[in-house]
Amino acid sequence: MFGKKSTSHQTIIGRDAIVEGNVRVKGNIHVDGRVEGDIFAKGNVSIGPAGSVLGEIRSDKTTIIAGTLEGVVITRGHLHILPTGVVEGRASYTSLTVDQGGVLHGRVGSQHEQKQNESNSSKELEEAALLRRSFTSSMVGQA
Repeated sequence: MFGKKSTSHQTIIGRDAIVEGNVRVKGNIHVDGRVEGDIFAKGNVSIGPAGSVLGEIRSDKTTIIAGTLEGVVITRGHLHILPTGVVEGRASYTSLTVDQGGVLHGRVGSQHEQKQNESNSSKELEEAALLRRSFTSSMVGQA
């Protein structure tokens, strides 16, 4: 315990705690209380069955939800919603598991799908601009 450096950091927000404001951690964070603000974690984020977050979660690794999230979750790793978990809002993930009883309600999509949609949107905008230019030049030629 003493004399050895721990390579993983764990932040715990206890059952009786209410945090108002943003939380930034270099490691993992577990929420058993309430966070009214955004969570930014370099590690994993977990919300226990009694925990709740009203805000945005950004995790560089896995996010596990057994409690309630009202807002946005963006995880570079796996999003796992346990049977007691509820996500209301927007979710972006690399991979997803929703256990039976878990709730995911809102706008959802894998980061791969979102990148594809952004690429498609850019192509559609380029095609629309090209059509507009050709239409405008044909109208100028007719005048």
